[in-house]
Amino acid sequence: MAFRGDATPGRYATEAMEHSGGDPGGSGEGLMSRVQEANVRAFRQKHGLLQDSDFGFAFEAFEDAVRAGGHFVAAEWVRVRAEQQAQLSAAGAAVVEADPWRVTPVGPSTLRRPAVRLPTSNVG
Repeated sequence: MAFRGDATPGRYATEAMEHSGGDPGGSGEGLMSRVQEANVRAFRQKHGLLQDSDFGFAFEAFEDAVRAGGHFVAAEWVRVRAEQQAQLSAAGAAVVEADPWRVTPVGPSTLRRPAVRLPTSNVG
């Protein structure tokens, strides 16, 4: 599922905190009890979302994650998605910085083609 352009990870983090009663300090500790963490792990295992790269992009919106697995699954999804997006941004920047001269500039000299003479018919 694609990330909606009108939403931001910060918005989801705010919603997760509102719905989960989580720790506003952002430490993550106390956000979920051991039982809730086990439930989230069970949800991820049941749906084949054990890899963070899969789980982080499994939902399009916070509300979708809540409907699928509840508030604690959604809160974990917000955390994982933010990490995955940061990694994607860093990976994209590394590709661009790796070889900035790799792109061949296109100008008039590279677009010029030799003239082609089309056959003419003498109909008439």
